[in-house]
Amino acid sequence: MRIHKPVSSQQQRLCQVFPVKRQGAVLRAETTGAVIRPAPQPEGDFLPGADTSRLAVQGFVDVSLPEGPGVTIAPWDAFALRLDLDAISFEAMGNDQNYREVLHDHDGQTSFRFRCAVGAHAQGYSQAEALRWSRSATTPLLGVHGQPGPTRRALPSIKTDPARAIATCLKPADKQASGGVILRIWEAEGRSGPISLGLRGYGRAWKTDLLERDIEDLPVVNGQVAVSARAYGFAGLRLLPPGRPSAPPQDRRE
Repeated sequence: MRIHKPVSSQQQRLCQVFPVKRQGAVLRAETTGAVIRPAPQPEGDFLPGADTSRLAVQGFVDVSLPEGPGVTIAPWDAFALRLDLDAISFEAMGNDQNYREVLHDHDGQTSFRFRCAVGAHAQGYSQAEALRWSRSATTPLLGVHGQPGPTRRALPSIKTDPARAIATCLKPADKQASGGVILRIWEAEGRSGPISLGLRGYGRAWKTDLLERDIEDLPVVNGQVAVSARAYGFAGLRLLPPGRPSAPPQDRRE
């Protein structure tokens, strides 16, 4: 959706509306680090005092009947879900939120683009499938022409099963003395227990907390490592190439 509008300081809003919710359907939204039902308890997950009129969406919104069908919406540019309107509505642009303190004229901009992906599914809600589909829709695989170089097979790689977990972060470790790369995963199936990852080019692994402190030495066997995680929880790993020494004792968590 492309919008061209003159500069104006009048109080206004423009919403993208998806009238797909039916009686008996459950609305779920991915916020930062969690997927919630945006309604007061016990029907939803909002605690007393929570803002029940709006929610920031991190990845997707899903509305599904218990046995299906359902619809998943992945917004690219508009993240403000309005819960005080009749249908599922994203406020794409406007200045009506806290009008006295916000910038009224969009900094003089006149051209805007808002994108979203909408997918239907015949079955009931699956968090693993919603996470996989929304990530694939908003960050599609990019391809280039050419041939891999002679060292392509030697490059490190990590393989996860999206039905079990998705990777949320891969970065160099903060502390150079500890070294390696940090991988964070999000359990997607709703089942506590070990998650198996495929590794190539890594010979050592530690489970870490979210502050990158080492907790447990994890064996790497035949290019596989397993790390435990709670249902819908997060887990961190430190990965090092083969032969790299372990982290110094002061960097490890007792």
